[in-house]
Amino acid sequence: MNRTGPILAIVLVIVSNAFVLIGVATNRTGGAIETIELTERELTLQTLPEDNSGVTLFLAWRRPLHFGKTNSKPDFDRAKLQELGFDCPIPQAASDQPRYLLARERFVALEYEGASWEKWLQSEEEWAKANPKEFSSQSPGNRGKADLGGRRASRLFVVDAAPKAEQLRSKYPDQRKYLIVRAVITAWLESERDPATNAEKSRAWRGYVGAIIPPEIYVPLPFAKSLSGLSRNAGAEPRYTVTLQYGRKLEPWVAGVKLLDKK
Repeated sequence: MNRTGPILAIVLVIVSNAFVLIGVATNRTGGAIETIELTERELTLQTLPEDNSGVTLFLAWRRPLHFGKTNSKPDFDRAKLQELGFDCPIPQAASDQPRYLLARERFVALEYEGASWEKWLQSEEEWAKANPKEFSSQSPGNRGKADLGGRRASRLFVVDAAPKAEQLRSKYPDQRKYLIVRAVITAWLESERDPATNAEKSRAWRGYVGAIIPPEIYVPLPFAKSLSGLSRNAGAEPRYTVTLQYGRKLEPWVAGVKLLDKK
């Protein structure tokens, strides 16, 4: 009976687990370099296994306001994209140059309950005042954009990007308000068209954050026990806070979970 296959499979699992453990140990060598406390708005429940062996949280983040629009893409212009390492040729009105560039992994700064949040919230309140009928027609728990954004939405906003994490960390040193993370940056060639004729007037390079790495965070025991009894449906107010720490490789881990008192 050939036992080579099963033995190789076992060895592969052992080696894979060893690499994972080595990566975790390397990431946490020297302790955490970033520590921040976030609420359920920013770390939403994703999975709740029946055996309570662990919980997965999704890191929810938002894009800043641009051109008076909510949730629009961050306006990384050509100069910023070049700073991030993108090769952005001068746009030509009519050419065969690529419309999209290969995405790159870089670093971004996320601001927590800062100026970007206040600006976004102000825009939501202005919308409610300008659209009183639409706002009042919504149910009390979900009254249009103002109530949903002001009470339930994430307060983490993308505010900057750089090729190296140290550049952002020195620029945004307050760990209570800023989180430096890895991210995928995408660049594309945007066309501006004449509204009357729909003819292309000009082109410009624009970029945005496509994803935060990693997007999900595993919550091990015993912290998972605190969250295992909760449903995935969040209420108007957050039910818990999570102390999140990042190591040398900017891989996060959960350092604490606290359930909030119900009012």
